[in-house]
Amino acid sequence: MKPNKSIYIQNHRFKEKDVQPHEFYSTHPNSVETFLNYGFRGHYLDKKDVLIWEPACGKGNISRTLVKNGFNVISSDLIDRYTHLTDIGQIYEPASFFDFETIDPNVTCIMTNPPFSMAEDFIRHAYEIGNPDMWIIMYLKLTFLEGKRRYLLFKDLPLEYVYVHSSRQGCSPGGATDFGNGGAVAYAWFMWRKEGSWTTELKWLPPN
Repeated sequence: MKPNKSIYIQNHRFKEKDVQPHEFYSTHPNSVETFLNYGFRGHYLDKKDVLIWEPACGKGNISRTLVKNGFNVISSDLIDRYTHLTDIGQIYEPASFFDFETIDPNVTCIMTNPPFSMAEDFIRHAYEIGNPDMWIIMYLKLTFLEGKRRYLLFKDLPLEYVYVHSSRQGCSPGGATDFGNGGAVAYAWFMWRKEGSWTTELKWLPPN
């Protein structure tokens, strides 16, 4: 499966030239912590049985926060910004997520902040290669709920949960450490399960 090459949809970033190369925007660790504490933990009772693959790990913010919270993690990315790191779990060599045609049979969750223009492709590919009953968790702009094309995605692959941040979250361009205050963008954690229910629950995360 190859990613869709459709035009960038970036909310307030109006020109493609203004988008970071490979759409690299780091996830704030506080955003991950809030989701772990008020959303994710309710679906995983025994951390020993959880192996999470982060296939667009960037500089490791999601992976590092998961490891710090006791989860087993595999990290990979198309661009090598991460193989020198020692605190992000097991490491795959740099590769596109779409080059993986199989998956470790022990992986119980794929969790990432994908390039926004490729998010649907990430979701569909995760479904294609994912293990039975595996969770697929994507950190996305809330506007991902909109659109005629994504209407078809949600018909094909119904969401199980959407965890909306009640405070604006900052994503750092190019992996910088200054996350700002999130500006005009609202974010949420979108959760699918390969053999889950066909209903969607909308939930809110507390301010952070």
